[in-house]
Amino acid sequence: IAIIISISAYKYEKKDSITNKFKQEAIEILEKVDQQYSDSFDDLLLQYRHFKKELANQNKSPKEILAPLIKANQEEIIAYAVYVDQYGKILFHVPEVTSDQYSNIVKRYGNLVNRLAIQGLRTFNSSRSKIVTEKESPAIQVFTTTAVEGLLSGRSKFIETKLDNEETLAFMDFVVNEEDFATGCLLIIHEPQKLERHYLNETGSNLNNTKDYELIAFPKTSSNQKSYYPRFSYYYEEPLWKLNDMVNQTQLPSFKSGKINEKEVLVAAIPANQMKNYNLFLSMPVELMGDKTISLSNVLLIGSICSLLFIIVISVVLSFSINGPMNILKKNVK
Repeated sequence: IAIIISISAYKYEKKDSITNKFKQEAIEILEKVDQQYSDSFDDLLLQYRHFKKELANQNKSPKEILAPLIKANQEEIIAYAVYVDQYGKILFHVPEVTSDQYSNIVKRYGNLVNRLAIQGLRTFNSSRSKIVTEKESPAIQVFTTTAVEGLLSGRSKFIETKLDNEETLAFMDFVVNEEDFATGCLLIIHEPQKLERHYLNETGSNLNNTKDYELIAFPKTSSNQKSYYPRFSYYYEEPLWKLNDMVNQTQLPSFKSGKINEKEVLVAAIPANQMKNYNLFLSMPVELMGDKTISLSNVLLIGSICSLLFIIVISVVLSFSINGPMNILKKNVK
């Protein structure tokens, strides 16, 4: 009985240990997803810098070189992109006029981005000695010197920039000739939340393919249904919306058990730091933890049976060892 009680106590303690291990793994996965968001920019930076080199070589037209940005805009990786020459002429921009999104995007970014590219190019060249030709249009001062210089100091990198009071992520770089004079400016604007959503699509798919866990993300403030990953209907699942409220209040990792899609799960959640617009969740089926507990129970059960059999065998052996000599003595006495 003492052995059985001890084994049962150990089993419950081990079950808690397995649950805690799952929680720790979940937090590590979510933190890794968040930390690697910034690393995901590397491929984009390489592509944009390659565009600049191609534009400098002038082997193709800007429209041919920058054509991949059209697809990137359709996939909502970028919001707007423009390439202007030293005279302020727009040689390429996306989205195209025929796009359904064009009118809305241009109202928000178009004119501002075009002018920012021109002003950035003029500011870059202002310290270079060059005779201004009649072909060049006068500079349009729309942005403060500080804002433009901020982009110039971070050229060829991603810089957080406010456009019309909206947070954006901007990439600016120049095509520079042998005289160190900028002949063109490439400016690409990203909407952070859409960039984060695109990253979640890729990361979530990879995670679901390698584990039985599910990555879920809720926007911290936005009410746009498209912002929820993988879908807005998860907002109505009790463990998720309660956890979301808890994380927003405490800004700390949290856990909750419950049902999602009629399936028992344990959910971990963290407020993302790199992905500033999201709280991240990881849903783990309780049955995975149950499988490990059952496996442990089977091992303990086999161990218990073996222990009992061992005790019985020892008891029988001892019984014969003691009773045998006693019986011999009894016979001798008679």
